[in-house]
Amino acid sequence: MSTDPSGLLKCLDKEGPLIPLAFFRIILGFMMWRHAWFFIDNNLIDRFYRDKFFLPYFDWYPLPSQAFYIFLLGIMILSGLFLIIGYRSKEAAILAFISVTFHLFLNQIWYRHNRYFFLLMLLLLVLSPAHRVFSLSSANSYNTGKTWTFFMIRLQMTLTYLSSAFAKTLDSDWNSGNVLRGRMYRLVKGNNMGNENLPFNISDWWAQLVTSDFVVNLMTYLALAQEYFLGICLWIPQTRKLALWVGVIFHGSIEYGASVLVFSYASLATYFVVVRPTTRDRKFYFNPEIKNHQIIASFIAHFDWLNKIVLYETRTNELKVEDADGKRYRGWMSFAIGGSCMVIPYIVAYPLTWLKHFGVGVDSEITDDHELNAAEFILLRFPGQWLLTGLVAIALIYQFFLWILIKRHISWNLQDLSPLDSILILVIFYMVATYYRSESKRRIGNINS
Repeated sequence: MSTDPSGLLKCLDKEGPLIPLAFFRIILGFMMWRHAWFFIDNNLIDRFYRDKFFLPYFDWYPLPSQAFYIFLLGIMILSGLFLIIGYRSKEAAILAFISVTFHLFLNQIWYRHNRYFFLLMLLLLVLSPAHRVFSLSSANSYNTGKTWTFFMIRLQMTLTYLSSAFAKTLDSDWNSGNVLRGRMYRLVKGNNMGNENLPFNISDWWAQLVTSDFVVNLMTYLALAQEYFLGICLWIPQTRKLALWVGVIFHGSIEYGASVLVFSYASLATYFVVVRPTTRDRKFYFNPEIKNHQIIASFIAHFDWLNKIVLYETRTNELKVEDADGKRYRGWMSFAIGGSCMVIPYIVAYPLTWLKHFGVGVDSEITDDHELNAAEFILLRFPGQWLLTGLVAIALIYQFFLWILIKRHISWNLQDLSPLDSILILVIFYMVATYYRSESKRRIGNINS
């Protein structure tokens, strides 16, 4: 019996928008920074790692001098920067993969599953065409391209979820709840994973409640169920949005409770490529004469990074939207549906859309006027650039005073400054939004010329 390879070849040749890969690349670039900073603080500033106990994987493996080790960590930081800003990002991805691979095999004690997972994600980034979008090195940063790497990234994430869930199911410490009980006890008693006192106290009754058998067993079963659910339901179109929402909460709670960094952020980065690769499949109607409509439409125009929404001017007094399935909604439900396919408001907007299944916000008539160019709308009416700039400035000022407070009262190390993560994420959002705006100006310039 012969096998027809046409189906596989068709899958490999399939093309689509590459914008999701850009966000995948940017977040992995951010994680290059966090990955390098951890080792700078623990194995360079504190004391060079070769002056402590270490165990290389192979006797023949070349061991770096302190000067070369500094150079290696510098390469990680520089390649992460290039991945974020999109400069020579293909070369930066190769350099990131090589440097992280070389670093991983320097010491067996450094091995973590999340670091191996990060290495696999970097390998897939190297193979992907992510360098062709949001790129300072490309003349056209809105190219489409082959999307077979989308499938590979999703497959790797699925294998990670299912293997983790299966291993925990067989692990007596995990399925008995002992692991989560220990973590919850350290958290509520005001101690982090390093047993350092945090600046707050929680009463004993609260500690007894959250570490009780009922709560711990419930959380253990939920954690295992979530990983099985994510591993399977991210592939099913009918459950994909719910799985994405569950995954954001799942990884957010893990990061808050355990601060696993690379696994949390790299996993969330894969969600950009899980999003169905279709664009302009929702129609948003607004009245440009109404100030509130202008602000909401401006927000959508600037932060619809996956290019899901087309803006239409209309004379209606209510916001209205036509969803991807052709059904129509009005009022605040239209903003919820619009926000559910955008990155920033997704976690809040998506649960609100569940109410549409009960008839809330359903609209039967929409008057189509004329489509408004989203890029032009950004230039004419967008007020959010200054808002985002202000948030970055406030976060930086907050971090500065927190840094001073920590250095004055307790011992300081880089990985304890979790607010630094939020600052870097804000900076990345700002850079992407700014680049999107500049690209919109370029597109309008081309149209006018």
